[in-house]
Amino acid sequence: MCTTSTINIDASSNKVIAAFIEKKEAEVANFIAQVEANQIALENAKLALRNKKAEEKEKLAILGIKLEEISRTYSGQTGCACGCGGDYTDTGDTTSAAVTKRLNKINKGILEGRAEFFGNGVEVANESYTRCVRIYFVDGIYKNKAGE
Repeated sequence: MCTTSTINIDASSNKVIAAFIEKKEAEVANFIAQVEANQIALENAKLALRNKKAEEKEKLAILGIKLEEISRTYSGQTGCACGCGGDYTDTGDTTSAAVTKRLNKINKGILEGRAEFFGNGVEVANESYTRCVRIYFVDGIYKNKAGE
């Protein structure tokens, strides 16, 4: 046998329930507004990042060093660079991932103002100056489109 119970709600209970629902609706509306604001902020951050990357690409087109301009690379400890504390890679093998990675680090260092030019090359060291990446120019001179 099934029984049905009926709940009688008086006017004051209706007001409490209505106030509760109104409060929850306001909370949901506030949450939705926060989500929308976060989405706008995220889109603005993405746009700023795209703009920064475009600026860096433009700067690299002017200042960046190309693979054909270098003869060899070095990655290792700072100091004499005789090869005892690091590895040299000649650029004859243009498919070398080491050469490409080192050249990218140098170009990034140029953009960030951390590159140090010396004799026939340029180097970028880590923050503690214990390791560095160097490249050596084919003709010993850095030539960029900006004339610097």
